[in-house]
Amino acid sequence: MSVNQQLYELYERKWEELQREIYALSGEERPTHPLLLKVPDEAAYEQADMKVMIVGKETNDWEGRFGKHSLTDLQEFYADFLANDTKAKHTLFWRYPQELFSSLQERGSVSFVWNNIYKIGKAGKKGKPSRSVRNINQQSFQVFKEELEILKPDIVLFLTGPGYDKVLKSYLPGLTHESMAEGTKREMVRCIHPSLPSIALRTYHPQYLNTRTPEKGPFHRDTPKEALLRMVSER
Repeated sequence: MSVNQQLYELYERKWEELQREIYALSGEERPTHPLLLKVPDEAAYEQADMKVMIVGKETNDWEGRFGKHSLTDLQEFYADFLANDTKAKHTLFWRYPQELFSSLQERGSVSFVWNNIYKIGKAGKKGKPSRSVRNINQQSFQVFKEELEILKPDIVLFLTGPGYDKVLKSYLPGLTHESMAEGTKREMVRCIHPSLPSIALRTYHPQYLNTRTPEKGPFHRDTPKEALLRMVSER
């Protein structure tokens, strides 16, 4: 079964319960649509020397308030976003992984997917979703581990900062963090879990990383990229 078919079936199993839980919320609290993954080019993804998953915190809206689009629509929106150079990809968040991809491409072919710790964010707003929506993310639409097992990335970079570690550990029970020579545990850790590849790091969100310039200390905005490239060379 193809990667995209597996992803579709994963989401379809959860879709009815997700709708029920979200429609039970008040209108103002109702969130945006979930971030449903779909690989734009399955052959290119499967054949890539390095399959990379970039993980952020949550969307700042995703195709409006929940209820306008089907599961299939949302996967198509995602694939189109990933495949094309949109205005959103020129934000600070996206510039950081794009720099990483450029460096990785010097070592082989790269294909990537984007994911979030919270699959469902606020509608038309920024920031962490409400407690009710976070509970839906964690209880009714807990798909992160299965997405990893379907996509089998070679590299995972969590751009989530230490404040989301507890959430990630609830998704991947038994997850441990290993200190790295390049930074403190707040700055960057290696993430170890059977569902994660051997190259899996958690560091700060690019908005904060951008403030960490080399002259301010040994850990700076390029340190996570340098650590990843070192690990790729060593594997």
